[in-house]
Amino acid sequence: GLNLPTTTLQEIFAVAYYKDGSDSTFDGYNTLISGPGNSGAYRTFGSTGNANWYTGNSQWNFNDNGNFKNGATSSSDTVLPMPATLLRFTSSAPRTEIRGILYNLGVDSRGWIGGVGEIIGLPSISPVSDRQKVEGYLAHKWGLTSSLPSNHPYKSSQPTSTGVSSNDFIVQGASVSNVSGSGATYTMNLTPLTNPARIKIKVAEGAAVSSSTGERNQRSTKEILFRPAVMKESNLAMYFPLDEEENATTVQDWGPHGLVGTVSGNPPRYPGRVGSAFRFPQGAGMGIQTKHHRAMRMNNNGAYTHNVWIRMEVGTQNYGRVAGRDGGIRSEEDARCCGGSGHCGDSYGEQGHCCRGTFQRDERQDHCVQHWSLRQ
Repeated sequence: GLNLPTTTLQEIFAVAYYKDGSDSTFDGYNTLISGPGNSGAYRTFGSTGNANWYTGNSQWNFNDNGNFKNGATSSSDTVLPMPATLLRFTSSAPRTEIRGILYNLGVDSRGWIGGVGEIIGLPSISPVSDRQKVEGYLAHKWGLTSSLPSNHPYKSSQPTSTGVSSNDFIVQGASVSNVSGSGATYTMNLTPLTNPARIKIKVAEGAAVSSSTGERNQRSTKEILFRPAVMKESNLAMYFPLDEEENATTVQDWGPHGLVGTVSGNPPRYPGRVGSAFRFPQGAGMGIQTKHHRAMRMNNNGAYTHNVWIRMEVGTQNYGRVAGRDGGIRSEEDARCCGGSGHCGDSYGEQGHCCRGTFQRDERQDHCVQHWSLRQ
C-alpha cells in the first residue's frame, strides 16, 4: 500500500476497482483507506460477505457522512460489483491523521484486493459546482463518463484548465501552432522541420492548472517519428533513417515493427545525403545488427527488396556486405546484399548513387543471386 503524511481531509474522491470488477460480495473487511486509530480508524472498508461499505461502529469510519458512486447525488452503501469506479466519501468532521491507501494501518489482514488509479482529498466538503468539476475531471481522465448521470454537467465535456499555450510546449524537430483544448486533452498542429523528422514534445510540470482542484499537470514527453510513405507500405519490414546523434549505440526502426538496431564498433559519423551517415572502414565487428523478427522470415524462393543509399569507397574490399540476414534453416540462411567481386557479382556502388537491388536465395550454391540497378 501507500502511506500518506498527516493531512486534514473531510472529502475524498477516488477511482478504484475491487478484484476483477465482477464480485458481488467482499471477501473480508477489505480496506481502501485507513487511519492509525482503532482497527484503522478513520477507515473506509468493505463489509465482509456483502456488497456494502461497512457502516458499523460509525464513530471509527471516515465515510460516516456518505458514500457516493459515479457522480450520484444521493448516498448509497452498496458499491459492489466494482469495476473501475468513481467514488466519493464524506466525513461528518475534518479528520487530521496519517493514512494508509490499499491497506489497514491497524489490522494487517484487512488489505484491499484490487487497485486505485487516483485519489483527491479536500479539507472540507466542496460546493456542488466544485464537486461536479472534480467528478468530471476524473471521469474524463479515466474513461468513466458513461457511468455519470445523464444530467451531469460534465458528462459530454470535461472541465477547463488554464494557462496552456504553444509557449508551454518544448518541441524539437517541428514548429507548433494552433494549440487548442481544455482539461486533460489538447490538439496542436506540428510542421516537421525535416523529412524524415524525429519530433520530441515536452510539457513542463505545472504548465496547466485545473480550475476545479488547483492541481497542476505532471511533466510529460512524447516522441513522433515522421517519415514519407514508401512504395508498398503494407509490405514494409524495416526502415532505418540512421540519423541518430554522434556515438549512438542503438538506431531506431521507423517501420511498422519499431525494431532497435545495435551499433557495434563505434563507427564514425559523416555528413550524409540527408542528415548524417555512418562510415564503416572495414573494421572487425563494426556494423549494425537487429535481433530476429518475423518480418525477416524468407521462406523457400522468397525475396527481399533493399533500397539503400551508400557511398562505396571503390576497390577497397571484396564481398563488402551492405545488408543481410544470417541464420535460420538452409533456405533462409545467409541472405545478403554485397558490393564487390566473386559470387555476389561485380556491382560496385558508385559515389552518390542509390543502390537498389532484389536478391533471393539460390538453392544450388551458398551465395546470393543479385539483380542490381543504379540510379542518381
